[in-house]
Amino acid sequence: MGEIEEILERCKPYLVNLRRVEEIINELKEKISGIQELNFKLKEELMKAEDPTLKTDLRILISELEAKVKRRAT
Repeated sequence: MGEIEEILERCKPYLVNLRRVEEIINELKEKISGIQELNFKLKEELMKAEDPTLKTDLRILISELEAKVKRRAT
């Protein structure tokens, strides 16, 4: 399991729009080279999203990604 899948797996219990979040991640995985770039792209998706629940789900995922980057840096 890759890092992105691991992060998504950790977030799954808290996500309401799991299917849509997985779709977004799968679309972005083809366009990115790492977790930091995914974080940036997810923030772009967050700005575009209109559904408040999806925005919350993206924030949860972004938070977990940022925590992973911080853990890796220390």
